Amino acid sequence: MVAAPEYPVQTQAKLVPALCVLHNFIRTHDPEDMDLVDLGEAERRSPQRQPEDFGSAEDVVERKHANDRRDKIA
Repeated sequence: MVAAPEYPVQTQAKLVPALCVLHNFIRTHDPEDMDLVDLGEAERRSPQRQPEDFGSAEDVVERKHANDRRDKIA
């Protein structure tokens, strides 16, 4: 028996990029969280990223917009 997807296609298309962003966020803000992952040699040698590496810091308006959007989704 094949079950129908739990989410519509539009939502499914957003899941992979969202998970990539979450992965990068965790790597940036908690690099020690990599304990459970067996990394390849190239990954071990990659530089640690800082929040500044991903563009300018968020301002108050940007943060409010993001918080409002998050609350609407939740």
